[in-house]
Amino acid sequence: MFLFGIVGAILSIKKKEGDNRRAKYLLAFLLMVPLSVIALVVETRYRFSIYPFFAIFAGYGIYRLMIDFKKDYKILIYSSVLLLGNTAFDVLRNFGRILERVGGFFK
Repeated sequence: MFLFGIVGAILSIKKKEGDNRRAKYLLAFLLMVPLSVIALVVETRYRFSIYPFFAIFAGYGIYRLMIDFKKDYKILIYSSVLLLGNTAFDVLRNFGRILERVGGFFK
């Protein structure tokens, strides 16, 4: 959902036809909710409030990719690279903790 949510957010902002003002408001809210909490407490439970917004953008992203994949596939690739790069950075940064937790499974 996160990958297609990013794709849908980018495609809704780039949308030429019609009015994308509502999508910009949703995206602004999507960005503001974590910013208001991150400075105070870093807990995964506070991220739950952004999932409905990602679901809206993910639905739009999947819809647009189904309609015109040849035109919009680059955004999917760029979003995938961004997400995989972030995951790799997080794994490298927390590699010791990951080994510690995985090692607990084999005892």
